[in-house]
Amino acid sequence: MVSTKTWCPKLNMNEHEKCGWCKKALTKKRRKESPVGADCEQRLPDKLKVAILNITLHDGAHCPQESKWNIAKRSIDDYFGEDAEIVIIVDQNYGAGFAEADIVAFYNDEGTPVLINQICPDQGESALEDEEPLFCERGLELKRNVAMMIDPRTPTEIEVIHIDADWLWFMNGGYYYGPISSEMSVEDACLEKGWPFPQGACEFCYLLLPEQEGISEAEDSLESWKNHEEHWNESVLSTEVWGRMCHGVRKTLEYRQTEYEKVTKDFRLHPWYREIATGFIGELEQWAIPEAARLDGPTGFNVWESDTQEYFDEVGGYTIEKESELGKEILAKNVVPFLLRNLTAGFDDNWKWVVGKAKFDDVEDKRWDYIASNNEY
Repeated sequence: MVSTKTWCPKLNMNEHEKCGWCKKALTKKRRKESPVGADCEQRLPDKLKVAILNITLHDGAHCPQESKWNIAKRSIDDYFGEDAEIVIIVDQNYGAGFAEADIVAFYNDEGTPVLINQICPDQGESALEDEEPLFCERGLELKRNVAMMIDPRTPTEIEVIHIDADWLWFMNGGYYYGPISSEMSVEDACLEKGWPFPQGACEFCYLLLPEQEGISEAEDSLESWKNHEEHWNESVLSTEVWGRMCHGVRKTLEYRQTEYEKVTKDFRLHPWYREIATGFIGELEQWAIPEAARLDGPTGFNVWESDTQEYFDEVGGYTIEKESELGKEILAKNVVPFLLRNLTAGFDDNWKWVVGKAKFDDVEDKRWDYIASNNEY
């Protein structure tokens, strides 16, 4: 079903001369087989559990009310505990795509979030640091360790244990209201947290601007017809036409006002509302790599569009379940590496961190572009 390729991922990871776990020298033969020594490979954990949070605000009229570190800490303290070792926080900047998303990752170090990665596409080629390192000494150690764990040549299994619900961003108007599982409905979440149900869409930003403009347009149109009533009273026929036009516009206005009132009371009626098991990550088949990307050379991605097509041919249906083997493969080998790209960009060949070497988003592999553009709706 899934490709058995064992190519090294292009997470900006060159072939390092030393073990990424203990920094001891690797033989040339070993470097081609694994980024860690044989002894260190035994020390790698069997599993790395990852949680993916969506702190995206539903409109730019709102401002974040807390830092990403505080969000990670609160999520660990109140929700994950020891269950999640990596907490990835995604800010899609009021959109639904991943191409311009700001992403930070924290390691859960005995309850304390330690920053291990940061991506900001808007600043792209700019240096991640100036004169001082962005990551603490412990963060750099964990950064290396995680890079070894997610390398497909090592035995650690990547398990995504949490994805935020897609609809959560309707509520994120400054404060982050998660974590809320993608498996949870709005009604169940409200019941669990003691919130009123249903929850209405925000009226105080641009989220409902199209609906508001539609109402204003109908109001202006009706006012215009009323203002020109005398021009339509020259004959019975023209009066009839005028009356019918006013009636039609009035009905349109009433309909738009009614629909607007409904969505302000229940955001589930908004056209952008989705409730899917994979949450804001979207449909997993969107994360498969097009066959055309093979022309660019080796890749650590193991799930291609041909794999998903084979899945649909055998299983049927119209979506890839995240509990399926292929779903788990996509999350572990396509989604997580994308969200943790640039993980090793600031290290030299001996795993020494070089201040100013890493960039905010130095993407060289064109496959990242395919994924970022595919996952929109």
